[in-house]
Amino acid sequence: MRSTNFNKGEDINIFTLHPSCRDGDHYLAYKDDYFYIIKGNSYRRVTNMNKDEGAVVYSLHPNCQGGDHYLSSGDYFYIIYQNRGVYRRTKNMNQDEESEEFTLHPNCKNGLYYFGIVKYYYFVKPHDEWGLQYYRSSNFNKDEDSETF
Repeated sequence: MRSTNFNKGEDINIFTLHPSCRDGDHYLAYKDDYFYIIKGNSYRRVTNMNKDEGAVVYSLHPNCQGGDHYLSSGDYFYIIYQNRGVYRRTKNMNQDEESEEFTLHPNCKNGLYYFGIVKYYYFVKPHDEWGLQYYRSSNFNKDEDSETF
């Protein structure tokens, strides 16, 4: 599914996945116009998940394996480790380049689904008194520029 605004439900499109792109554990897009499909300890990088175009498979670096959530924003990939209460930031999930690990701010823990767009990170909060909501922050460690939708 693709949308230009999930809060308003604008321009929603549903696409069928190519058989080689199905059954991934995690899916994310990156600014390099590739989609990343993580399955086990490897990932498949494609330009089009409908056609499996430009497919290449890489191993995840051991430091990048076992994440609960994977996303990208700006120049980095982010890996959320819920049980440890940390996230890892890296420029390359195969080589673990320019990596750092940070503590998750209490407001940024326990998301159901995480995703990123340019300079912000988003996650869907568990059901509360107002139903499902999603949260935006520019820093999962310090909870900066936060807003709930």
